[in-house]
Amino acid sequence: MKATIGFSLIELVIVIMLVAILGSATGVMLQQVASASLTQAAKTDQSWQLRLTTERMARDLTQIQSATGLVNNANQLTFVTMSGAEVTYELDSVTPTLLMRKEKANAGASLVSRGLADNISDINFHYYDANGLEITAGSNPQNVRYIKVRLTSTSNNTDTSVETLLAPRRLNN
Repeated sequence: MKATIGFSLIELVIVIMLVAILGSATGVMLQQVASASLTQAAKTDQSWQLRLTTERMARDLTQIQSATGLVNNANQLTFVTMSGAEVTYELDSVTPTLLMRKEKANAGASLVSRGLADNISDINFHYYDANGLEITAGSNPQNVRYIKVRLTSTSNNTDTSVETLLAPRRLNN
């Protein structure tokens, strides 16, 4: 009887196939983990960008001079600050996913436009009176006491929304 040393060809092929199957399953799992991590990072970036934007808008809205210069549209907000500058928030006409802040310091000054946030899929302004009743956009700006801002950002098929209710001081007189 001959003594056999080593492995037969069939045993080696079976081991190689098992290692390949385990390796591909591990690769798929690692790919899913990496994809989920990137998606979560993008969602966090979106949320952070939206929060910074709403904070900027809230800071600006505290500077409203009065309801007289307020133009209350559903997708655009224009107001006059205490310094007399006209400020407008709206989506850009050229790049419709870019939220713009436009400021004109006075009647003779040039318009200064800045992009505040990108990947914005929707912006809505809702206006409320002193009793909390919604005012139809475009009407009765002198009755506006509260402004609700809702921003929605879409990136990688993921929507992130931020909503805030503001009560500009000079509108509450």
